[in-house]
Amino acid sequence: MNINHQTHRKSSLIKKTPQFILLISILLSSTACSSKSLNELQIFEYKEAIRAFQEQQHDTPGVWTCSYIEKSNTESIKDAETLMVEIDEKYIYVKHNNQLTELSLTTRHKENSIYKDKKENLSLQINVIKKSNYSEYRESHDRIAEAELNVSGEKYKLQLLGEACGI
Repeated sequence: MNINHQTHRKSSLIKKTPQFILLISILLSSTACSSKSLNELQIFEYKEAIRAFQEQQHDTPGVWTCSYIEKSNTESIKDAETLMVEIDEKYIYVKHNNQLTELSLTTRHKENSIYKDKKENLSLQINVIKKSNYSEYRESHDRIAEAELNVSGEKYKLQLLGEACGI
């Protein structure tokens, strides 16, 4: 009886092995797809965006800023790297293909904004979901936002955390 039980366990395991391999394959491919957006955007230092903004000599002062990180990475910008920097709610800087790119505001409706680069290869739609932790005089706050980055027709979705957005 013990030999029969072992034989049954082996045949059961052999029958389940293809299902197990298929499950592992699905999990690995879904992980690869979800990290694809991170391959499109590269981290950079906040100072790089400020420098690039100043070099453009825009007619806005550049005093309102917001540094965004991917929300799933951490709950504090101090511990994470910057994915985007928004300046004066008119420009967003992203690093793509090892180049810092400026996207300019094209449309805003309430908490939903659309930014595009000059060549229109990149566009970003950002929707502020929640604002919190307002400063005493409400000149800055933290925010959670959903973003959709469009790179030459490919779309990538990100959950973002912006900390101390404002003056």
